[in-house]
Amino acid sequence: MIWRKPAAAALLLMIVFSYYLVLSNRPFIEHLKKTNNFLYALTSTIIMLTLGFSIGLIWSLLSSPLGSENNRMKKREE
Repeated sequence: MIWRKPAAAALLLMIVFSYYLVLSNRPFIEHLKKTNNFLYALTSTIIMLTLGFSIGLIWSLLSSPLGSENNRMKKREE
């Protein structure tokens, strides 16, 4: 599909932007670590899971479906 590469690029841009937001809010996160360990752990877990799932989605968009799509195109040409 044509939309896979733009979707992967948009997700990658979202990951970079969200990582920038995490780094720019580092003083708040450090303050949260000192005051409320549960909220700090919950926030850290949500951030890491979101980034991990996004990277996994990008990987799946760019890897196997494109290969099978290229094979289908080659079979049509023959």
